[in-house]
Amino acid sequence: MQRGEVRGQFLVQRQRSGETQLSGEVICFEVVGNTARIGGVVTAQKGLPAWQGVDVYWTVVDNGEGNASLPDQISLVHTVFTSGGAIAQSHCDSGFAVGLNDVFGNIQVRP
Repeated sequence: MQRGEVRGQFLVQRQRSGETQLSGEVICFEVVGNTARIGGVVTAQKGLPAWQGVDVYWTVVDNGEGNASLPDQISLVHTVFTSGGAIAQSHCDSGFAVGLNDVFGNIQVRP
């Protein structure tokens, strides 16, 4: 891999039912300070209609360690049905405004 290239997979599972899943290839990953923007393309799904090729993107925020820090945060996983990777890449490049939710856990964002 060359500098600036990313490679990886993602799995998104609906927590309440566990029956809905999206998985695919990460196509971009951008870190700015304590925030990471991730984009990908769905290659498989369970419990949904045919979503192969759909763009997905989301954002995570690492707000530090320990009880004195704010909770880490994650956005919803957003989907775009017609872009073939372009919208996910655009999110990584410049970031879209996304609502963030506190998480119970520990997100690690490192440059």
